Amino acid sequence: MTEENENKLFVWKAINDEIAFRRDKRWKIFSWSGTILIMIMGGIITLKTDPKRLALFSVEMKAAVIIGISVITFFSIAWIRQNLAIEKKAKENLKEIDEILVMKSLSLCSPRFGFWHALVLLCIGMCVAVFL
Repeated sequence: MTEENENKLFVWKAINDEIAFRRDKRWKIFSWSGTILIMIMGGIITLKTDPKRLALFSVEMKAAVIIGISVITFFSIAWIRQNLAIEKKAKENLKEIDEILVMKSLSLCSPRFGFWHALVLLCIGMCVAVFL
């Protein structure tokens, strides 16, 4: 293998590592925010099952909870989408190197239903649960 091809292989490995890092980071963001949202849901269920506590759950408190849920969700989605954009650029670079090295990277595959979609559904479900 020539030195030029070795350099390209090194770049190929570095880009693959970047893609793996971005995917892991997206998972960590999703699991962090999803866990927080589910914990909030548990608090809402606890409040709604006890008639004494339900009286404390006023319209203002419901609005505050929904604002909190929305902020966590939208911040997490923005963070995930930023990582997706960086991953997309890395995939484009990897595809170019794949063509030069005549390789096929498995890193170019992506899931059809992403983490941010699940967060949106979780947020919608929680907002509905707050007002029911």
